[in-house]
Amino acid sequence: MNKDFKVLQLELAWLVRYISSLTPNQTELLIDRSGFLILQYIEAQDSAGIKELANYFKLDISTMSRQVRKLEEKDCLKRNPKPEDKRAFSLSLTTLGKDILDTYRDIKVKRIEELFGHWKDQDLKDFSRLLEKANEDMRQGKPRE
Repeated sequence: MNKDFKVLQLELAWLVRYISSLTPNQTELLIDRSGFLILQYIEAQDSAGIKELANYFKLDISTMSRQVRKLEEKDCLKRNPKPEDKRAFSLSLTTLGKDILDTYRDIKVKRIEELFGHWKDQDLKDFSRLLEKANEDMRQGKPRE
């Protein structure tokens, strides 16, 4: 086994551990990590359907439906019926959902700034670019060519 992959495995495990510690105390959370990511995706797209979300997050529709239902129950998401098919709907953020997303994102960004604020600009850009590349490869489920 390539030694670089062993080092990468260990460093990724530590990264996940450290990033998990950036989250506010679990008892203070109104949404979990999955909810945070779902809200971010919907905000970026303006709206999204359950199938689109399930495909993007590589989850089955029933799992995504449960996660969306939790966010709807917390008044973070609202359903928007599609005029062409009354059974179909898209999801968008409520005002509360947007406020919660902004608050959580601000907390996370502030903590990341505290951890990486001493890095040189180019190192931070390189690290961000490589993380983005790694995440995109994982979303695609295959190596880039």
